[in-house]
Amino acid sequence: MENLKETCKSFLLKEPHIELDQNYPTHIPVEKMIHLVFEASKKMGMDSYSMLRDFEFTEEEIKDCFERASRKN
Repeated sequence: MENLKETCKSFLLKEPHIELDQNYPTHIPVEKMIHLVFEASKKMGMDSYSMLRDFEFTEEEIKDCFERASRKN
């Protein structure tokens, strides 16, 4: 989690609020990480696509994320 926050500080003006409990595994599947970043960007009022690109997710991963999000609505 600290590495994620430090990475964010290098390219974001505001630090995303991503909560992970203390026993969260060190390996987080891509789908879960995308979801965490996507939700944090929405809470911050930031452009989700831009934030996902800043985290260096691929276009395909981002497209899948938005498709999953649109199916939920």
